[in-house]
Amino acid sequence: EHERILINQLKNCDMDLEECAGDSYAGPAMSSGAAAARFITTLARALSGEPDVTCCAYVRSNIMPFC
Repeated sequence: EHERILINQLKNCDMDLEECAGDSYAGPAMSSGAAAARFITTLARALSGEPDVTCCAYVRSNIMPFC
């Protein structure tokens, strides 16, 4: 429960930062942090032996130009 609340707060921080910083806003740093935190906690669950742990991600790449 605490993990879910923290992840949601990190995701929403970008909107708050953009509103406060205006033109000096540097991009989605907090949501990237939320994604990293979610990946790390999922990885830790899998490494600790929890069964059926899955994690999905979209990764933008120019390796295959038709994708």
